[in-house]
Amino acid sequence: MRFGFTVRITADDKELDADLVRLLEAVRAHGSLAAAARAMGCSYRFAWDRLRAAERDCGQPLVALERGRGARLAALGERLLAALERARTEATPVLDRIAQALPAHEPRRGMSQRSLRICASHDLALIELKHYCALAQPPLALALRFRGSMDALEDLARGGCDLAGFHVCASAQTETTVRKWLNVRQHQLIVLADRRQGFMLAAGNPKNIRSLGDLARREVRFVNRQPGSGTRLLLDRLLAASACSPADIPGYDVEEFTHVAVAATIASGHADAGFGIEAAAAQYGLAFLPIATETYYLAARRALFKRDSVRALITCMTTPALHRRLARLRGYDVSACGAMVDVDRAWQTPAAAAARARAASPSQGPRANG
Repeated sequence: MRFGFTVRITADDKELDADLVRLLEAVRAHGSLAAAARAMGCSYRFAWDRLRAAERDCGQPLVALERGRGARLAALGERLLAALERARTEATPVLDRIAQALPAHEPRRGMSQRSLRICASHDLALIELKHYCALAQPPLALALRFRGSMDALEDLARGGCDLAGFHVCASAQTETTVRKWLNVRQHQLIVLADRRQGFMLAAGNPKNIRSLGDLARREVRFVNRQPGSGTRLLLDRLLAASACSPADIPGYDVEEFTHVAVAATIASGHADAGFGIEAAAAQYGLAFLPIATETYYLAARRALFKRDSVRALITCMTTPALHRRLARLRGYDVSACGAMVDVDRAWQTPAAAAARARAASPSQGPRANG
């Protein structure tokens, strides 16, 4: 048994429970209260009553329901989720260190071990996977912490997590940076998805941003991701290959810790552009200019694949129902979700890596060492 501590939201000392947070996340992902209820596995009436009770406690609307147009997060709902994601990102490392000081205990006989610790770069498909696994029978618990890609891989190397989520874009030459933490004989990769990265822009793109060079215009306000994130690494490599310097970009040093937080900053009018995934831009009704396609992987030590929990995870990842759920995320290709790829094959182009992953059978175990 491992002990842990988590971040929670309270309103006047009354905790907003995890189901409400999941409901707000589902509304943001699906744009409909009915679809959010289905994703959570609850009735529309339950979702409606839970939302209205929380809004009475908060004294403000959390979700805006529009006849014929579905639902979207109200300003307070957006701010709560963005603040929670930032709190989790910044506080989780401290809480983990406190938890690691507690002694571990073996579970009692018969106690479920269907759980996995995942430290990962921020990704919306991974959030959906967590919710989907929680509804499996029996449930599979994913303890998910968002850090940068490099932080996640470092955490895997020192045994702080079971799986590390990271993303690579072959055209941006990320192999050297990422491979520092991975070994073909020791590690195995699981494909989560291919996804599009690019410029998230204010709705309608009023500043007419068309290229990296446009970020250097004095009237353009940029919002960045934190150092160590895969998205920041990708942007920096693209800048290094261009004539545009980070020092030329107003707002380059303004940082957020998730794609959603970047999108929310732009949607609120505090920035004109950011770099991130298309799905986050779509959630906030932003314009999007695609720049690169990358593959998101989960990395684990090969020995871990002997555990029932990892086999259960791969089963969930290859389920058509999950693929249909993830396909609703703009800019994602999940056709290879759940397939295993060797570390030395991850540096191909996303299309080649995905083709190889689709050819692999998820039922095959990881390649034997030697």
